[in-house]
Amino acid sequence: MWSRLCHHPSRPHLPVPIGLTKSSHDGLKGTQIQNGSNISQLMSATEPSKIVPGRQCGSCTLCCKVLGISELGKPAGIWCSHCAPAKGCNIYEMRPAECRSFLYSWLTTPQLGPEWKPDRSKIVLTQPHEGNGTITIRCDPGFPDAWRRAPYYQEIMRWCEAAHSQNRMVVVCVGKKFTLITKEGEFPLGEVEKDDKIVRHFSGRGLVAARVVKASRIDPDQP
Repeated sequence: MWSRLCHHPSRPHLPVPIGLTKSSHDGLKGTQIQNGSNISQLMSATEPSKIVPGRQCGSCTLCCKVLGISELGKPAGIWCSHCAPAKGCNIYEMRPAECRSFLYSWLTTPQLGPEWKPDRSKIVLTQPHEGNGTITIRCDPGFPDAWRRAPYYQEIMRWCEAAHSQNRMVVVCVGKKFTLITKEGEFPLGEVEKDDKIVRHFSGRGLVAARVVKASRIDPDQP
């Protein structure tokens, strides 16, 4: 499932390409996530631009609320002024490029059942195009704990187990506020902007802390 989370040609592009750096209180060297890894336990690898036959947005417009649209100056977590909720986009033919290029995971991932459709789950699942291996669980701000409900929570925790073994991340986002979800627990990160990175700190093999820093302040060669 890991490589299959993202994209819809009529919905906004994920504007927060969160990076990931690993460090440790025990002196392990910091490492940057490399592209190309996948977690086959979660998702089979298929083309991310291929929509599952029979799936379409229909009356669902939740992407137009939970995602930010830089070209329109629209922040995450509020309805786009051009969206008619449960109907569609009022400027569809002139929509921004980032909206045209976006596909969300339910459309492209056959392993996600009908319960994961955003208007039902109140969750939009995405993975950035950069391939940094971060599953982002974007909740409708009106339902900030949607991810805690069954059957979503149980599946998300399985993703966390798989993420731990391959040095990946699972984050929950409500508006601009992010929380790192791991098998060790939840790590609130506060607001995360486009150029920010999430840095994790380990003691032995266990995660003990996480913080957000500006990408420009992270030295990839720092031990």
